[in-house]
Amino acid sequence: MRKSKIKESNNGITLIALVITIIVLLILAGVAIVTLTGDNGLLQKAGEAKNTTLEAEGLEKIQLAVMASHDNRGINTTSLAENLSKINGLTDTNNQAITEITLPKSVKLNNTKYDIKEDGTVEKSLLPLEYEQVEYLESSGKQYINTGYYPDQNTNAKYKVSVKEYQTYGPHLLSSKDYYFPFYRTKNNSLAGLRGGTPFGLTNVVFSANTIYEYEAFNENNIIINGEIVETVESTGTKDTIPLYIGTYGAAPGNASYSLKGKIYYCKIFNNEILTRDLIPCYCTTTVTDVNVKQCSAGTAGLYDTVEGKFYTNQGTGTFGYGMEDGTYVAPTNN
Repeated sequence: MRKSKIKESNNGITLIALVITIIVLLILAGVAIVTLTGDNGLLQKAGEAKNTTLEAEGLEKIQLAVMASHDNRGINTTSLAENLSKINGLTDTNNQAITEITLPKSVKLNNTKYDIKEDGTVEKSLLPLEYEQVEYLESSGKQYINTGYYPDQNTNAKYKVSVKEYQTYGPHLLSSKDYYFPFYRTKNNSLAGLRGGTPFGLTNVVFSANTIYEYEAFNENNIIINGEIVETVESTGTKDTIPLYIGTYGAAPGNASYSLKGKIYYCKIFNNEILTRDLIPCYCTTTVTDVNVKQCSAGTAGLYDTVEGKFYTNQGTGTFGYGMEDGTYVAPTNN
């Protein structure tokens, strides 16, 4: 009898140990799966490393093709087209083989888009394959964009613009109700507006129509135009209840007296010097969904935000026009 009890006791201990072992193995298996397949797991990192390697190899191949296409007059585009066609898998952004080329040019290799500039510089495109970058958007005065960003006293901006027509109260490039970064000429040829709820006027600066200006407003309260500090203002106020608009006045979007008639080359919005919107002019090459979940057909022009990966399109009437670096131009419509 004693031997039987001891045997039963030993069997009981063995079963408990087995159960514990299985539980431990399951926990370890779960940890291993997460480590391998999680959001920052080994498989994802391996995939990212592979993609990075492919992108670097693709960049190098295209750069070598460009270097081999130089003659005593610069880049020979006939030779460049021939050299690019020798790269296995390389196409234009419409998946067509390269037979001729005009610079600048975007090409695709291993599902990555590369931009070949006029000077022969090659860069990985900031935009996804579904979008083609343009030099600028153009508004007839009836197209504008709502960035969905609500500014506060720490909001700053940097953008490049040229204005076709000046009005008494406009046009505004980037504006909201209490915080706006305007670019317009008043009757006395000065830049005036509000920043952080504080009025200011740049009375020493005269602006000309159809001239490109780069405008910056930083946390240091410096207003910089074309690289020169033209004014220093104090930024005060609280978070606005109206988001920033591009091309119109936020309190009255679409109002002709407060609208931009001109070109937008880029726009960057910062908060505490952190980039929150990096808006690049472009058009979609296929049907896409914009930031408002609206279906946009191929050819729709707008601004693509590389920070959040969202496409911002016209909230006014008609369509944005746009211009390419190679001189191609599509006029805006205002129907």
